[in-house]
Amino acid sequence: AMLCYMQRFMLMPYRTPNTKLYDCISTAGHEMDFKAPDYLPSPLQRFYWQHIFSVMHQSQKIEPGRAIICLYQFCTAGGHLKWIENAAMESFHRTQCWPVFMMATAREQQYSLGFSFTNIFLDNLVNVLKDDDNDNSSRRKSSLTLKQLYAMSVEKYWKSHKVEAAHNKSAASPSFKYGEIQAVCGKESGVRDVSVEKLFLNRKKVQDTEPRKSTTPM
Repeated sequence: AMLCYMQRFMLMPYRTPNTKLYDCISTAGHEMDFKAPDYLPSPLQRFYWQHIFSVMHQSQKIEPGRAIICLYQFCTAGGHLKWIENAAMESFHRTQCWPVFMMATAREQQYSLGFSFTNIFLDNLVNVLKDDDNDNSSRRKSSLTLKQLYAMSVEKYWKSHKVEAAHNKSAASPSFKYGEIQAVCGKESGVRDVSVEKLFLNRKKVQDTEPRKSTTPM
């Protein structure tokens, strides 16, 4: 089968009892065997890309404009990002307008290089969001955009994987390369240019310095 028509899923360590979750899956129904022993592979252990799409679609219906940031850390993860840029998805579901930003630590036919990018991205995120009361500069760290945070993390990632980076430069095709980081998003959503602080913090300004007295009867 061509890569664009392949079904993509993550294999979970257990089966779901809710078979209705597979109503949106086009191929799993041919393999369902409810009497199969637990040690045999089952579609009920598969977490398909359609499941993720379904959750995001429902989220955008209930709360339009809600930002969703995803990081896929496993081999062949890039294949799970393809749906958001699919022409049919953009035409029928307007996915190009969804404020969804998805990162993958390997392209669709590549091995991932462990958890290094996840650690780097999260470390950078924490450092960016740390309060710095001594920072009197006009531009705080937290004003960095998601796109800038991602680029910063990718740069640090390849500095820690110089051997693999050198190998990738000489590889004949993408499938012979290792751990190429990629990111996709709703092209027209502008989510890439939103500040990290706005995306990841739920801080509210405190109006009062003294606690308010409760008016609720004890």
